[in-house]
Amino acid sequence: NNSIKPFKTVKIYQPNIKLDVSSINSQFQESYRIFFIARLLFIALNLTLIRAINIECSFNYVRGWPYDKDVYSCTVQNYIEIDEPNQIIESASGSTSDEGNYSSIEAIHLNASSSSQVHFFPGGLNSLFINLKMIYIEGVELKEVHQSDLKPFPQLEVISFYNNKLETLEK
Repeated sequence: NNSIKPFKTVKIYQPNIKLDVSSINSQFQESYRIFFIARLLFIALNLTLIRAINIECSFNYVRGWPYDKDVYSCTVQNYIEIDEPNQIIESASGSTSDEGNYSSIEAIHLNASSSSQVHFFPGGLNSLFINLKMIYIEGVELKEVHQSDLKPFPQLEVISFYNNKLETLEK
């Protein structure tokens, strides 16, 4: 007997529930507004906390290792703290013959004498000092140097990270 049997018809009881979607929608919109305002305040607060890092340079000629010649250099005199990756040095000050141009600066010295804490390679140096051939970051608790940190310096010949706490040093 190949006859097809009909399905049983099942009745589902559904009480009349009226859902006021407009109140849920307005509650959602209000919650979203509060979240959005809180997010904007958080962003604004973070933007105000971003420090513009200025270095105060003593500009002078120093004997550039390994060269046996004097190199025009910026030796950082003030305390700076770089405790987050991608922090940028935005400006430099000090008397130089270039009057703020800094194009003749070939070396930068950031060392323990300024008592700075520079855990990450400082960004922005290539914008300030376009002809750097030597970078000395010594004794300032440097932890990370990535290949991308050094890429903006096509003329770089000498780097020194002496007496730091390097954890990451990419080839």
